[in-house]
Amino acid sequence: MATKNDSNPDERFSPAYRWATSMDNPHWRCLRYLSFAVTLGRCTVIPALKAHHNDHLTYRNLGHELPLRDVVPLNRYVHVAVTFLRARGLKTPVNALLRTAYCTWLVAWVFAALVIGHAAGVMHFDVIAAVCRVVRASVYLALSL
Repeated sequence: MATKNDSNPDERFSPAYRWATSMDNPHWRCLRYLSFAVTLGRCTVIPALKAHHNDHLTYRNLGHELPLRDVVPLNRYVHVAVTFLRARGLKTPVNALLRTAYCTWLVAWVFAALVIGHAAGVMHFDVIAAVCRVVRASVYLALSL
């Protein structure tokens, strides 16, 4: 027997959720851009695949999300697998895996910046300071929209 929510997929989500994740929402567009930029548009779990979805790790900060803390970019097939595992009661380990994979991307960016900076003769602390400034500016931009 079909329920009301099964007949219309849009009724499964609250209006607040639909607005918070709508491409009409400037905060969500900026957040999606930032999270995809960290992974170069690739899936967090399988980098060989292109990312299509920004997956919520938590809805606690809905409308005020930040990359890594709240959302990660995933391929559509990985997104289906993650949703399936969460529905089976594995939310905590799945989210820990996703955050670890996303952190790996962040570490790779800092490491690449250090290697390029070293090759250019720039001191390591200057490179780290520059990376921190870019991250801070990105977070301020995301929070201001």
